[in-house]
Amino acid sequence: MTAITNINQNYDKPQSSKKGGFKKTLKALTVGSLALNGLNIAAMLPMEGVSKISKNLTKDEVDFVNKTADTIINSKTNLAKKGVTIENFDSMVNITNTPTKILEMTNQFFQTAAGKNALFCNKQVGLIDKNTILVNRQKAPILSFHEIGHAFNFNNSAFWKNIQKLRLPSMFLASAFALLPALTKEEKPQNGEELTKAQKVKNEVRKKSPLLAFATMVPVLLEEGKASLRGCSWAKEMLDKNMFKKVAKTNAIAYSSYVLGALGFSTMGLVGRKIKDSDDNQAHHAGTKLNTYQG
Repeated sequence: MTAITNINQNYDKPQSSKKGGFKKTLKALTVGSLALNGLNIAAMLPMEGVSKISKNLTKDEVDFVNKTADTIINSKTNLAKKGVTIENFDSMVNITNTPTKILEMTNQFFQTAAGKNALFCNKQVGLIDKNTILVNRQKAPILSFHEIGHAFNFNNSAFWKNIQKLRLPSMFLASAFALLPALTKEEKPQNGEELTKAQKVKNEVRKKSPLLAFATMVPVLLEEGKASLRGCSWAKEMLDKNMFKKVAKTNAIAYSSYVLGALGFSTMGLVGRKIKDSDDNQAHHAGTKLNTYQG
């Protein structure tokens, strides 16, 4: 018997079922999410270094750093007149079934209470007023300088205020670009026809999605960097050399966590695309083999 190749108009179409397509998408999303979560966890590891730096401060140093932060708010800048305050935030009640250690890695308020993070609220959050800096003033007073930088950006610069407001939209877009490759597939010419302009644009956006995911986080990185520079400037002027180095080191470590977070979105997009395209190509090759039968 002779093997006969059946050439038909469906030769270039992937022979995959909807169920198979769902499995490929789920696989790409799962692996991509694991990559993102891995880098997010890695992003939190530097904050352990921040905690260690603060733990090495003496009681007198803690008191002096806190007084200096208050001086910056009350007399060095106009922030007190703008309504900015620093509140000691040293406890959070865990009413969930999630271990507190996990919450300290994923929730900013638990991180702050543990002395591994700090927050500037540019709008009211629950019972917390707008223009409030939250920091554990005993465990991590050094973090106050960076947050004062955020407060200054928000209250004294229209440009940086608007950039700061882009944080949530930036993270939303970064998530969207990170998910795009896993939720879509590359458009391929059918029946010898060329791709339409829309299909070419889709392929290009999908291909560049890892870069776009990182790019949409640039406003966050810029504003975080500006806040750190302001904080370091005040620390250099008002603290001794040794303490200034600790503030600068703390800010550098904290900034690295944001870079790793941005890379997490980019990596998710890249891994998701590689997995999805690999599975789609395997399905395509399997489909073309089915078009060869025994006659």
